[in-house]
Amino acid sequence: MPNGPLVPDAKGNFYGTTYLGGDSGCSCGTIFKLTPDGTLKVLYTFTHGDGYFPLAGLLKGPDGYLYGTTQLGGAHDEGVVFKIKK
Repeated sequence: MPNGPLVPDAKGNFYGTTYLGGDSGCSCGTIFKLTPDGTLKVLYTFTHGDGYFPLAGLLKGPDGYLYGTTQLGGAHDEGVVFKIKK
């Protein structure tokens, strides 16, 4: 289940995050893309090695990247800010 609003693009795709899920073995959350024809593609699976448990939706930056935050991970396990190219 997505957490936070979905972010649309000009081609009709939607991007979002899930707090749980993914295939990394830890179920630490995902970033996904939903296409207009209903195809769901996982763009990124969080692990304990980076940030994990994304708390909110994504923001679309003027540079074309998507930005978000996680609850845990990072140098002090207090979360990270991440960006991903869509």
